[in-house]
Amino acid sequence: MPINLRIWSSAAWRWIFYINLPLGLAAIALTMVLVPDKHGDERRRFDWPGFVLTGGASFCLLWGAEALTHPPVPWVATAWSAAAGTALLWLAARHLNRSAHPIVRLAALDYRRRSPPRPSPRAPAQPSAQSL
Repeated sequence: MPINLRIWSSAAWRWIFYINLPLGLAAIALTMVLVPDKHGDERRRFDWPGFVLTGGASFCLLWGAEALTHPPVPWVATAWSAAAGTALLWLAARHLNRSAHPIVRLAALDYRRRSPPRPSPRAPAQPSAQSL
């Protein structure tokens, strides 16, 4: 049995917190030491609109998902929460794409930039080794 499953099944949530607290602090310390600061001395304003929009969208969507797990399900409140979360998520994406210094750069999530180029359907096929 993996150690994390053993801890999860036998320990209370406080012990899980007590174990994760020093691990999280160690991860923060190692990140500050090992990850280089590429921004230098340039100061940027904190993106409060992006923070509020993404935080609000996360809260609404997660609250709606959590509400689905407790019978009887409050369907009206869950639907409103999902609708509000979706609207906030759309507004957040719109803001993050237009902001000069967004809290999250959505371009980093664009998988098409990192994938290898795909051959065009109209491009002539490359000769295979069997045809040579």
